[in-house]
Amino acid sequence: MLHGRGLEVVDDQGRVRASLKIQPGGTANGQPYPETVILRLIDPTGRPSVAASASLKLTNKDGQEQLIKP
Repeated sequence: MLHGRGLEVVDDQGRVRASLKIQPGGTANGQPYPETVILRLIDPTGRPSVAASASLKLTNKDGQEQLIKP
């Protein structure tokens, strides 16, 4: 088990290639928003790059599942 506030994966040159961070909540345009977990995958040139699967399965606390497809 790994506990922490964030995680960064760096390449051999010390450049961050992936990060997982908790962004604190706050307000925007007078509206509150909750904290958010952000996953960033970064290509060799420093640009964001994400590869996602063709579907996403969500499970709530009661074990009910929802499958989302494009």
